[in-house]
Amino acid sequence: YAGEQYHANLKEILLWGQLKDCDALVLDLRDGWGGANVDYVNFFRPPLIEVQSQSRNVESSNYSGVWGRPVVLLVNGGSRSGKELFAYAFKKLELGKIVGSRTAGAVVAGQFIPLSNDDVLYLAVADVRVDGQRLEGNGVEPDILVERPVPYAAGADPQLEKALEILARE
Repeated sequence: YAGEQYHANLKEILLWGQLKDCDALVLDLRDGWGGANVDYVNFFRPPLIEVQSQSRNVESSNYSGVWGRPVVLLVNGGSRSGKELFAYAFKKLELGKIVGSRTAGAVVAGQFIPLSNDDVLYLAVADVRVDGQRLEGNGVEPDILVERPVPYAAGADPQLEKALEILARE
């Protein structure tokens, strides 16, 4: 979810593609290293309008341009930077529950500097504040804290299981 093409793909799949008839969504931003634009959160807001169209030879279709159905967001200590900004906005707008553990608190503007040995140095160049708050070093708290102590332990994923439980009640 780090780039406009991934957001566009998600919109395509959810609005017109194979997931268009889903009742709910679990959006998993765990262990995501930034790149999510905070504007992506607008796709998960309630619809402003819904347009119905009917052609002569095709079934009617509805379009609102947004998901507009229940969504649960998964985050953890590996959710960083832009994904934390997304989580903050998601929580502020009360678009759904956030499940998992506190995000990394790695929200500063940085610059990539190529090194002569083909490595890259990522250097923090500016502090970032959100609504006057510093997320750097603090992160975003989930609504429902669910630890995941050993990743993929025998296939168990208590964070995902909690998200599915929440959606089953909606």
